[in-house]
Amino acid sequence: MLKDAQGLVVTTDSANAIAAINRFIDQALSYSKNVETAILQAIAADPTCVLAHAYAAAYYLTQENSKAWQQAQPYLQILQQPLAKITVREKLYVQAILAWANQEIDVAIATHEEIANQFPRDLISVQQGQYHYFYTGNKEKLLEIAQRVLLSNPQQHYLYGMVAFGLEQCHQLKAAEKIAHQAIALNRSDPWAHHA
Repeated sequence: MLKDAQGLVVTTDSANAIAAINRFIDQALSYSKNVETAILQAIAADPTCVLAHAYAAAYYLTQENSKAWQQAQPYLQILQQPLAKITVREKLYVQAILAWANQEIDVAIATHEEIANQFPRDLISVQQGQYHYFYTGNKEKLLEIAQRVLLSNPQQHYLYGMVAFGLEQCHQLKAAEKIAHQAIALNRSDPWAHHA
């Protein structure tokens, strides 16, 4: 087992898979264009890495179209098989993605909340929790899930951008602008902070 850039254990012994997962995390949190490439590289580096398959499924589900739904299916099928020994966080994440695929959004949200509580450095899960809260119209929870993990991620500009977005959604524009500037001070090219 190795750790990703967030300091979280991933069930893989492949340094190349971890490097690709780190690129995926960065690309996903910045809403960049190379998200798919990064996660497919992780799977190529370690086809047994369950988390990489879960990330791939989640990526395709976020695309919200029938072609992407079909592209998610092979990864979802792997997640439905009896899984090798993986971490508690990975198990929870798999549960959240399978719930999402089954359109059990309340279950997916509850699982992302549990991940935020137990593993507050998992910003991919927080981001996906925000995604679900956005589409269910719960702007207060969209803000809350990001704010809750802020103390565990004091130098994580992506999280500041996520909090700024939540504040904007809650019509707290001055506070959103202030925290967006904090994100930009840490990384001038953080697109989510610019968006907020």
